[in-house]
Amino acid sequence: SEVIPAYMSCNKFESFTRQLSGWGFKRLFKADGGNEGCYYHECFLRGVPAITCLIRRSSDGGQGKASIRNGRQREPDFAAIARELPLPETAKESSEKI
Repeated sequence: SEVIPAYMSCNKFESFTRQLSGWGFKRLFKADGGNEGCYYHECFLRGVPAITCLIRRSSDGGQGKASIRNGRQREPDFAAIARELPLPETAKESSEKI
């Protein structure tokens, strides 16, 4: 209840999720590992801030229901991706190991 108003121009969760869709974030429906219901964007990755400039607000305000239905079949498996292609270690993480 304190975080959303501090960083977004809305106070309601429904409005926040609508904004996420408008910026191209997708919701996970059948995710393993407790990620179900989370949102992700291909250009919003921890440790890779340079690609966030590729995130653009869509002119149609998000995807339609047909796209969401088809998207469930193509959801990424983040656990498998993390095993195969781990994210680069950030400077903060490497300094904490010392």
